[in-house]
Amino acid sequence: MDGGRAVSPGRPLTDCWPRRQPTTHAVRSACARTLTHAPSTSGACLCVERAYCSRARAHRQLHRKPLPAQQQPLVTVGIAAVCTALSRALNTESAQPPPPRVTKNMASKLRTGMVKAAAAGGASLEAFMHGDGWKSGAGELPATIAQSLSSEQARTLCTALCAIIASATDVMRGASGENLMAAAGAGVEDAGEEAAQSRAMNSVATIVSFMGAWAARAETPLPDAAFGRVMEALHMLIIDLPETKQGLALRTSIARLCETMWTQKRPFRNDIVGISLPVLIDDSLHPEAKDVNVRHVWAVREALDLIDFANEDSRGLAGAILTCYLRPLYTRTAENRRFLSYVMVHVPTLLPRIQEVVKAQLPYQPRLSDCFADVYFKAWQQAPDVSARTAIEQVCIQDLLHRGMHAQAPETFKSVTRFVHELVEHKKSKDVDAMLLRCMEPIIFRALQSANALVRKQAAIVFFDCFPLRDPDLPARDLEALLQRQFDAISALMQDASPAVREVAVKGVARVLNL
Repeated sequence: MDGGRAVSPGRPLTDCWPRRQPTTHAVRSACARTLTHAPSTSGACLCVERAYCSRARAHRQLHRKPLPAQQQPLVTVGIAAVCTALSRALNTESAQPPPPRVTKNMASKLRTGMVKAAAAGGASLEAFMHGDGWKSGAGELPATIAQSLSSEQARTLCTALCAIIASATDVMRGASGENLMAAAGAGVEDAGEEAAQSRAMNSVATIVSFMGAWAARAETPLPDAAFGRVMEALHMLIIDLPETKQGLALRTSIARLCETMWTQKRPFRNDIVGISLPVLIDDSLHPEAKDVNVRHVWAVREALDLIDFANEDSRGLAGAILTCYLRPLYTRTAENRRFLSYVMVHVPTLLPRIQEVVKAQLPYQPRLSDCFADVYFKAWQQAPDVSARTAIEQVCIQDLLHRGMHAQAPETFKSVTRFVHELVEHKKSKDVDAMLLRCMEPIIFRALQSANALVRKQAAIVFFDCFPLRDPDLPARDLEALLQRQFDAISALMQDASPAVREVAVKGVARVLNL
């Protein structure tokens, strides 16, 4: 039934696949043979195998017989289309042989040529970088050569690399400045200038790859002063890179190299995060961003302590950070929410603006209440001192509770009650009882006596969710007075003029008494 045969590059990939009505085993065998010849097609083969085999299995379980040929879209149309795509991938793979490995003799020649080119200046080193010798060993060059350079050779190399980056910066500024504007105004595309820009970015990309491999391990000794100058030059180049596909990819590569230097605690790390941090955050805000992008941001979170958010120059970064609170990528997992909590603790000047962003979302997305309750609670837990905790309590938690009690829209109140439920779940944690008392006491008793029956009802619901409000550290006399005040409030609710309020009070008392 299989009918498949081995295939060599250049022959149709459909030779791997069954020619007659395939069985589940035949499809799986064809996928396995295809992967043998074209490893890069694993995703497509897996899709074919899962789609066909699951359909065939379901049909057998339902009808106790094989899947009819007329109901096999993968056989009639899908497999043919997939085979065509896989065939192209196979031919492309076979046309690109792997680069040769760097032998000791080749490494010695490359090191000698690189050192001579670096000694002659940046232009000579750039010409060497674009030559065949560098390309033939680019894959293993940093690991086999860079770490074997002497201190003097390393400093010479870094000086030449700085010259190449400076030249690339001039090219970028010229391509994005008056020359480019003049060409655009004339309706003429300057192909020579575009080629120079592409060549310059290729040179910088090679430098980034080289520097990253050179410092891949934190324990690798580096010529810190010279290496730092190269990193600072790359860091400043980010500003001048064009908004093209190549430019954006290079910008991300440089930012991630700066991230590596930061996590390795290199001496110059404070000088290479002012621009790279916003780049990493912008990448995480892209519609196609993944969890790994948030992890890159988390890795450089401590750099936020170096930024003065009261300065006008940091307005763009502040806006990007606030946007993080709007992105599902940052709220959907506890790991990603760590960054949101960290910002609340270490950038207290943004707390009021963060609170406005959060409040604007809750009425329309109640499920986010659980997420932001977790963010607020973790931020409160991580606060280093009393003043930081007080700021989170008053600016964020208390404000949200007050908004919920006085909300006119049912959606807003529903979101706040979910928020409160999440906080109450942590009442067994240390100091949470005291925190809830500090947040609730200034507003709850006033709301329970409001002239508006809706406010009294909503305040009663929140009150019974948090009951009893207490602080274990209070003196016994003060604690008894606080509990008596709450009992008096319950008694008043039971006798309230509004039936809706009395209903909430009765249900609340029954819950308190476990009835």
